[in-house]
Amino acid sequence: MAQQSADDLLMACRLYYSKDKRENRPPEPLFGTFEEEFDFLETYDLDEALVELLESHGNFVGAAELHLSVDRPLDAIKSFLKDKGNDAAVSRAGDILLENLWRHCSFGVSVKDALQDDTTSQFFALIKAIPLEKLVPQNHDQLLMFQAAAEDDREALEKLATSFLEKEDNTAALWALDHCFSRLPRLVDVTLQELTLFLRRYYAYVRLLFLVSSHSDPHRKS
Repeated sequence: MAQQSADDLLMACRLYYSKDKRENRPPEPLFGTFEEEFDFLETYDLDEALVELLESHGNFVGAAELHLSVDRPLDAIKSFLKDKGNDAAVSRAGDILLENLWRHCSFGVSVKDALQDDTTSQFFALIKAIPLEKLVPQNHDQLLMFQAAAEDDREALEKLATSFLEKEDNTAALWALDHCFSRLPRLVDVTLQELTLFLRRYYAYVRLLFLVSSHSDPHRKS
């Protein structure tokens, strides 16, 4: 076979098997080295094959960053979490998850409605996949907040809101209280102590609403 024909055949085989690596494996290796295959996949923008190549060599962080570069945060989180024992990768996964939970379920959006969206539902499902104890306290607590809201756990939300207020994390405190007070509890049979606690939380909620409505940058601490 002429050299040009052999080169054309090799190119065709590389493109064919690279585009469908999970379903078809070549009978013989098509690349001499990892670097050669990496350069080929990168040159032809074969992102999925490149991710698989990186992960097959244990480079989960590189695979995750590639997912992020093409706007696939869900897949990026999953790749970061495959890097077991890498606390920095876990922390990065937590950052990305939290960022997307805020984006998909910010103020004025009920968690119940947000969960009707498949992508948002997948983000919420990933909360339980993250080893929360490895995250910084603020991210740890905010992820628990979203989980509590998804599970309609009012008691957990109230405790988290109190903690956020103590730590002056006003954005998270307002979000948690907003969901707590989206449905007012029955107050007919409550004790005086329970009523006092309710009014204290409600006062904090109204105060935060006022601060947000009167502040040009509500994300800044008051």
